[in-house]
Amino acid sequence: MTTDAEDSRAGSDDAFERDEADRDSTVDLLRRALAAPPALKRSVLPEVQKRIYQQSRGRYFGRRRFDSMPLLLGSAILILLLGAVIYAVLLPLLTGAP
Repeated sequence: MTTDAEDSRAGSDDAFERDEADRDSTVDLLRRALAAPPALKRSVLPEVQKRIYQQSRGRYFGRRRFDSMPLLLGSAILILLLGAVIYAVLLPLLTGAP
């Protein structure tokens, strides 16, 4: 027969072994979590854009047309020049300088 003291010692030994196993598994989890993530081998962005282009028949991610680019660039320059001229004319009138 075993005594109460021996039973409590055996129980504490089992608890100690469980704590060690839990601690080891926790350490392993932390090591894996802190490890560098695996490097991506390739980008999936071109494949996604190609699929969207195919499914939408070119409405999104379509071929860019640069026909309107000179028109937009000319308009932007014209607006900037117009703003500069208005600024140059109104600045002396507002400040009272000759």
